[in-house]
Amino acid sequence: MRPGSVPCVRLAPEREPLRDLVRDDPNLCVELLAQWNVIDRATVDEATCVDPTVRQNVSPSLSADVVVLLQRAREARLVVIVEVQLEIDDDKNWSWPMYASSLRGFSLDSQARERIDACDNGDVLERWIARAVTAPSADAVFEDDGR
Repeated sequence: MRPGSVPCVRLAPEREPLRDLVRDDPNLCVELLAQWNVIDRATVDEATCVDPTVRQNVSPSLSADVVVLLQRAREARLVVIVEVQLEIDDDKNWSWPMYASSLRGFSLDSQARERIDACDNGDVLERWIARAVTAPSADAVFEDDGR
């Protein structure tokens, strides 16, 4: 793979056009987030696709459809993880904490991965995802959750 290129994720044919919309124009994320009042366009001057592979030694290996890094003055401001879903996939619930932790550079041990996989409480999963974005360590993602 050439430097700066993004690995191509093999998708079902009906998902490819949706993934390609963002992969081919990562600024679409900026436009949508600004339209939804999530960000101010002025806070982002560059949107680029980055490697979507989750580096957690997880089996099977996880890969988001597209990951877009939003920057201002070469400083990361936000990361957008794109997963094209044509229907509800309950297995995706546990992948979000993995994606967020991987993007932060955290390595989740097998106990943490098992805990995520076994969790069937959507509120807890959402809390872990939110914590993974700002937590100082992988352990902090799971703090105060009763284990």
